[in-house]
Amino acid sequence: MTTRIHAFAAIALLWLTLPSAHAQPRPGVTTRADVLAKMGEPDMSFQADVLAGDVEIDPGPGDPYGINELLRHSREEGAKRPLALYDVMQYWDGPKGTSRSSFVFREGEDRLLYAVVKPSPSEETYVKAQGRYGREPDIEQRIHESGHLIIKAIHLVYREEGVELVIDRPDGKVSKKIYVHRDAKGHATLP
Repeated sequence: MTTRIHAFAAIALLWLTLPSAHAQPRPGVTTRADVLAKMGEPDMSFQADVLAGDVEIDPGPGDPYGINELLRHSREEGAKRPLALYDVMQYWDGPKGTSRSSFVFREGEDRLLYAVVKPSPSEETYVKAQGRYGREPDIEQRIHESGHLIIKAIHLVYREEGVELVIDRPDGKVSKKIYVHRDAKGHATLP
């Protein structure tokens, strides 16, 4: 029993001394192995159908009926973005997956494209986020579709840190934190 406690303490100490690049997920830096080392085996792994560069705040498994909607959206855009598959490693933070952390990779690639996790207590409101990051965020309104639901969300964007805090609840609290690098068109890309 004592050996197990010492081994656990050594692993915890090792985790605390890892470089900051591994302390939080970083697009283009964090690998699948990094996620597995920190989080363990995912509760669910799947592929999600998307338009290339989309950031889904609640990614779900591919849906054959959803392809038509994606194609419609692709035709509506001038650039006609291609369809893509994302590999998703998902961890359930609450009972029966009511709250999830998702680590998203382009199909077959090893470097993180983006991650959606729970915000820390120091980020749960606009005012707290300002205190944590020491400045006001850029504010962007984004529309997210989930099946038949259309969700209007406010993103508190801290570009230098690669962080977006999502407010999509009526109480005005931050519900999700996204680690992402976006290009000039707002699409997720590797830095």
